[in-house]
Amino acid sequence: MRIPKILYPAGILILSIGLWALWSTSRTDSTKTPNNKPQPDKPCGLETCHGLDVSCGPDIAEMCTEMYMAGDGCLQFVHCGYVNGQCTQIDTARFEQCAACVQRCEQLNPDDPTQFFQCENACVN
Repeated sequence: MRIPKILYPAGILILSIGLWALWSTSRTDSTKTPNNKPQPDKPCGLETCHGLDVSCGPDIAEMCTEMYMAGDGCLQFVHCGYVNGQCTQIDTARFEQCAACVQRCEQLNPDDPTQFFQCENACVN
């Protein structure tokens, strides 16, 4: 049995609508927190650029100086988000491990920047 060519566009349209409906109902809403409460309209992100004193909030750092502080490499493991409606740092084991390692490096190499940076590099990688 041959299907008339005129039905091909209709079939493609029906298939497209079905796939769109499936996709739109299956995706998660990124404006909800894990407890399914809507997030405030304010942005939430990393406000600090340097060091281990992390600050999360609406004033997200867009540009940072080229200054370097101990622990800067660990900032790649920081996550900010909404918890109970508040923008806060989301604790991750990887950041905590990195920060503790950098602090050990500072204690072990207080007067040797070269040794410190080699030690800190091992914390980040």
